[in-house]
Amino acid sequence: MYIKGTEYKPKDIYKFIRQASNKTHQEIAQDLKKSVDWSKSNESGRNNFKFIDLQEICKLNNIEILFIEKEKENENKK
Repeated sequence: MYIKGTEYKPKDIYKFIRQASNKTHQEIAQDLKKSVDWSKSNESGRNNFKFIDLQEICKLNNIEILFIEKEKENENKK
């Protein structure tokens, strides 16, 4: 799966990552030693997760996060 993070809300990104892990809210919560409500609150948009939590979910589930710098306009004109 490929998603462009700048086009989605944090809650949607969290949901994509959770679904890509093929885990339930309970399983994600157990992995991170968090509550089930924490997971559900992130996915509903009531709370915002910390990036370190997203990194941990990805590490535990073999999901990569990539950052790609856009070329600057001036570089394109060369």
